[in-house]
Amino acid sequence: LKADHKGQLPGIIHGSSGTGASLFVEPLPAVELNNDIVSLQDEERREVARILRDLTSRVADRAVEIAAMAAILGELDAVQAMALLAGDMDAHAPEIVDDLSLELVDSRHPLLLPLLAERLGIARAGEPVPVSLRAGDGEPVLVISGPNTGGKTVALKTVGLLALMAQCGLHVPAAPGSRLPVFRRVYADIGDDQSIAENLSTFSAHLAAIVEMTRDPDRPALVLLDEVGAGTDPTEGGALGVAIVEHFRQRGAMVLATTHHGLMKAYAQSTPGVACASFGYDPETWEPTFRLTLGAPGRSLALEMAERLGLPVEVVRDARSRRDDKEQQAEDLLTRLEQDRAELEKETARIGALRSEAE
Repeated sequence: LKADHKGQLPGIIHGSSGTGASLFVEPLPAVELNNDIVSLQDEERREVARILRDLTSRVADRAVEIAAMAAILGELDAVQAMALLAGDMDAHAPEIVDDLSLELVDSRHPLLLPLLAERLGIARAGEPVPVSLRAGDGEPVLVISGPNTGGKTVALKTVGLLALMAQCGLHVPAAPGSRLPVFRRVYADIGDDQSIAENLSTFSAHLAAIVEMTRDPDRPALVLLDEVGAGTDPTEGGALGVAIVEHFRQRGAMVLATTHHGLMKAYAQSTPGVACASFGYDPETWEPTFRLTLGAPGRSLALEMAERLGLPVEVVRDARSRRDDKEQQAEDLLTRLEQDRAELEKETARIGALRSEAE
């Protein structure tokens, strides 16, 4: 209202304009209506509180049943999630065995599956190369060798992860016929945990992890050792790697170890209860095939891989000239064995084709 008209409208003045020429007035009829609104809002709040108290008491009276229902629904939700994941991974139920024998047929690490990798934002090209391996049945130790970037570490991670998945009731991304025991412990020394803050070198970090494993003797145990004995003098590292693997073998553990040490490869070929396997490569391009072959050691291909990855040719040539005669003889022998194996595989495939044609 204009200030000079304030007496013409009975009501409550709540304020004025900046100049004082206008007044803001709440008429008396509006005051009564606002009082009713406030009263009704108070009644509404009281009624809401009463209803909530009543519902809370009803829930409290059935707390045991409701908690059981929530647990059952959580279990069903988990089972449904497991089933959906199994479908996405094309997974199958492994056979759970009582003895210490493990066999994975065409197994794949979940993070290498295109569908799951896409969901997690991981760039993957095409389907992964499946890995088949076995351990146990009198040979609880498997020593895996082969070229760098050839798939050795991924194989260890796949075995450990699939063993734990099976023990959680999950199907695993492997073909039917896969068998897994139940482990009380799964130990893994994979990757490099060197730390300046913790005063750990690469070698001491690996050793600290292995020392911790030896303090907990629960069996049956699965022990995964990546590049065992690495990070120190090759001769001493190889000897230490053999001793570590043998320690776990003597204590009844299943051991899967990767290595580049010749001593470890020789140990795998000459020791009862120890099997060897290797990842292959294309002999023309030196590119890894990511295919695991059981029963044969493999070359590390450090120089060939260095050349393929762009190290100057003269550096690689100089490195080759510095190898001693024994190392060269061992490499030549492995090369011949791998060539013979490749020829044998080709001949086996040809005979299989001829047999199928004859049938």
